[in-house]
Amino acid sequence: MAFYAARGVSLDALAAAGPAEIAFLQGARARYYQETAELMSRAVAQGIDKLLPER
Repeated sequence: MAFYAARGVSLDALAAAGPAEIAFLQGARARYYQETAELMSRAVAQGIDKLLPER
């Protein structure tokens, strides 16, 4: 629930949400985490490329 609260979705709104709304929110959360993981992976790879000497 903290994920949604930090994004302005109140607990009352979550409690009143129907199954379709909950499924949408869960899908959006999963997409957010996937995109964040991909961005972090690219950033780490770029950082390592800058630190390591040419191969």
